[in-house]
Amino acid sequence: MLDNLAPYLATSGGRELVGTEVEVRVAVGRALLTGRVDRLERDEQGRLVVVDLKTGSSSPTRAELARHPQLGAYQAAVEAGAFDAVVAREDQGGPVDDAAPARSGGARLVSVAARRAKHAELPQPPLEADEEPGWARDLLQETALGMAGATFPAHDGPGCRTCPVRTSCPVRAEGRQVGS
Repeated sequence: MLDNLAPYLATSGGRELVGTEVEVRVAVGRALLTGRVDRLERDEQGRLVVVDLKTGSSSPTRAELARHPQLGAYQAAVEAGAFDAVVAREDQGGPVDDAAPARSGGARLVSVAARRAKHAELPQPPLEADEEPGWARDLLQETALGMAGATFPAHDGPGCRTCPVRTSCPVRAEGRQVGS
């Protein structure tokens, strides 16, 4: 995996490293996103790009990548100001000012799985390039509303094949006995 990661780190597509293992905590509507991002980079236009390093063997298809929920959530976090303090500290060495939040330059999945001969970089375009630039924010808000409800329906989707709770999910054949 390190052999696959090293070439990516050496070039990073011409982007500048802002930070690694950067904490994120930001509200997007009713959703509160918390966690850490593997890498935060700045592109040549000054936009922030979140990079998620993948060590597993599964990868989304090119078609799934355009609306990949995790990458979209990262971009929505950027545009909600999640990393403004990090960027301000790096740029000025001082407190965050009241400037507009950073813009997203897209997001990337970088697969460094040992089974690969080299890393695979899977980009998601910036939200502003999508025909529905608010799709990620809308998805986060819908999810937050659903999670806040008394019940929420299970939906079949591409993530089901690797979901750790599929054996207890009523959507999956192997999990139907739980809700029957």
